[in-house]
Amino acid sequence: MKKTKKIAIIFALILLIGSVAFAGVYFFTDVFKTPQQAFYSYVSKATSFSNSGSSYQEMLEELKAAQEKSYKTETALGVEISSLNTSDKEAQQMANMLKNFKVNISQNVKPSEKKSTSNVSLNFGGFSAGNLKLVRDGETFGVQSELLGDKFLAVENKNLKQLVAKLGGNAQNVPNKIESIDLYDLLYISKEDEEHIEKTYTDIFKNNIPEENYSKQENVTKNINGQDVNTTAYKLTLGEKDFINVMTKVLETVEEDDTLLNIITEKFNKMIDEGMLDNLDVSARYSLSSTSKYKKTSIKQKISKDTLKQSLRKLINEFKAEGDYAGSAKAEIIVYAANNDIARMEIKTNDEVVLAADFYNKDNKKHIVLYGVEKSYSSKYYYTDYYRMPETKSELVKLMEIEYKTAKIGNDKTVYASFTMFEDDKEAGKFGIDLTSKGQVGQGKCETSGKIFFEIEGASIALIIDSKTEFTDDVNVESLNSYNSNVLNNMSEKEIERYFEGVAENIENTFSMFGLNSNTIIPKNRVVKNQEKVETNIENQQKQLEEIIKENQQSIEEEVNESKEELENKQKEEKERLEKQIEELNKALKQFEESNS
Repeated sequence: MKKTKKIAIIFALILLIGSVAFAGVYFFTDVFKTPQQAFYSYVSKATSFSNSGSSYQEMLEELKAAQEKSYKTETALGVEISSLNTSDKEAQQMANMLKNFKVNISQNVKPSEKKSTSNVSLNFGGFSAGNLKLVRDGETFGVQSELLGDKFLAVENKNLKQLVAKLGGNAQNVPNKIESIDLYDLLYISKEDEEHIEKTYTDIFKNNIPEENYSKQENVTKNINGQDVNTTAYKLTLGEKDFINVMTKVLETVEEDDTLLNIITEKFNKMIDEGMLDNLDVSARYSLSSTSKYKKTSIKQKISKDTLKQSLRKLINEFKAEGDYAGSAKAEIIVYAANNDIARMEIKTNDEVVLAADFYNKDNKKHIVLYGVEKSYSSKYYYTDYYRMPETKSELVKLMEIEYKTAKIGNDKTVYASFTMFEDDKEAGKFGIDLTSKGQVGQGKCETSGKIFFEIEGASIALIIDSKTEFTDDVNVESLNSYNSNVLNNMSEKEIERYFEGVAENIENTFSMFGLNSNTIIPKNRVVKNQEKVETNIENQQKQLEEIIKENQQSIEEEVNESKEELENKQKEEKERLEKQIEELNKALKQFEESNS
């Protein structure tokens, strides 16, 4: 069996089964529950992040309405900066500009026709900084503003490789067309199928792990948020053989479950078609032992129901074979309950806590604090037969704190959620949302207000949102054509270059009107410094080249001079030799004449 198919099965099962496995476990007081029942009750509470009463089917209905119903919307966006601890002048200039920055967006949208018109106005301190008009007309997208001229700058969603190449980019991994994702179609599961999955898989874990694996211990003191809390501990001890038996039963159930197999095949192949898993590497470790099988590959291959069944059968046989050699490794999952609610959850391996989470209420909000193991090395060592190893100490450190609150009254909802990240037990950053919505998506008028906020490195910045939407058929949208648009796909490289040179000049002029320098957004001084650096390097290289040429020239001249001198010496020697021969010949001639006379 191919690696991709194995991983696809496990990946899909975790997503689809894990999300509903505990949804059907009922809630009563612990007095009437076995340790097993109480354990799953509190696990279900721990995995539920919402008390708004919204269901998956309601979410699907709202998503469908948003994709089908025409609407008009008016949205105002602003920036709120509470603190900015920095001495960087450019950052301060940017912050001052953002404090006065407002964006107003007016939209007319017909989702079913893939058409929309959006008018965007930018304001600094009450003064207009220009307007943008964004239009979608089927598979053509256009933008118009004073900076771009009278016509729309448009891009057609086709031949994108050629377009990117003309723009000077690397088109190797660029598709010719970007396929839009139908989120509703991807997430849709019918109410009947949802109920079938819940009913089929809720009891598998309970019914296939012996009741003696569950235990209860009362009056266990745990420190939660700095306070000692009296809790009752419910523990599940899971050995290798238990884990393999449960996974085998899950796979055997799935193998015969055509409803779930059809859902897995359809959704998984849809993600493949839309390229959602092209660059995803998935690792799957499906045993508690240190020698468990490890798979890592990219998910790119489609699956069918028949091949999925074949793969499941092979996996089942592998799990059964592995069960014959199951070791003694074990894991413990412990939930601590107080006041009929979960207070803490711990996961242990080899009697050591490796993951933990605290649950508590504070300031009318729910808090979840996640902990992980951090190992530190001491200066002491221990020795094995082959190695000298440093001693290690493991301790739980805070990784993340989640704070949230949800509420629903009729069609009005409020959602608050923040995520604080920690590093070395110190706050490293925070982000979150605080939103209120009124009305029902797809019907009449809806309002949304609130903020999205970030806190990092001494800066506290929030994006303020105020949006009003009306769902109506009375919606007007614009069209894009050859008369009102410059289509980038149809322009030559030189035309594109000239076009953007004009845009850059317009941007420069616009910034100067507000007493700002485009350096605020695009720091030219850095560009100039880089340019000066490049020019200096070129000058240095030229000097080095001139010195090399000069040295070579001197060397050549010296060689030429040496050759010239050598030639002159040879000529002189040859002349002297010839003169000597002539002199000897003259003497011989004179002697010949004297002897004849």
